Amino acid sequence: MEVDFGNKIGIKTSSTKITHYYNSDNLVGEQIIAVCNFPTKNIAGVKSEVLVLGAMEKDGKVVLIHPSKKVANGLEII
Repeated sequence: MEVDFGNKIGIKTSSTKITHYYNSDNLVGEQIIAVCNFPTKNIAGVKSEVLVLGAMEKDGKVVLIHPSKKVANGLEII
């Protein structure tokens, strides 16, 4: 997954396991919440630069956390 954090930070990649509800067709243009101040890790052969946040249902399916209103990409989470 590529996440656009705006001009200051740029586009970062993340290895995510969110395929039950999400694919490239329904994620493009959507805003999510992610943390980008972790060191880069190699996860299953993918360079993962950010941690995408989601809630895990009892059956292991992940529901992404997102802002309730559109905001500028790359804003600080407080």
